[in-house]
Amino acid sequence: MEDGRRHRIIKVMVGEFARRLQSLAMKKDEMQKLAHQVAEHESVFQKSLMERLRVKEVMKSYEQILAEVEIRVTSTKLGSIDVEALVKLEMDNMTKEIELSKERLLNISFK
Repeated sequence: MEDGRRHRIIKVMVGEFARRLQSLAMKKDEMQKLAHQVAEHESVFQKSLMERLRVKEVMKSYEQILAEVEIRVTSTKLGSIDVEALVKLEMDNMTKEIELSKERLLNISFK
């Protein structure tokens, strides 16, 4: 009688151990999935930071170009340079850069 009881207790304990082991395996899988998602989000975040820095550099470049145009305009006879055309050209270039940046950012997919 005593051996039968021990056998049942051992069988119950083995079953409980197996259930806990399976639960741990499932939790491990969930943690791996979450770690993968975090890595993807970090990658997207890094891409957006890099694009932000690129846009900042482009804007700095345009500011320098506009400052140079202003210096040229003030040092040249009025009427010999079409200032409006120069400004329009630079604004068109800036608009193209902004559109390019939007496209790059919109291609980033958040899951």
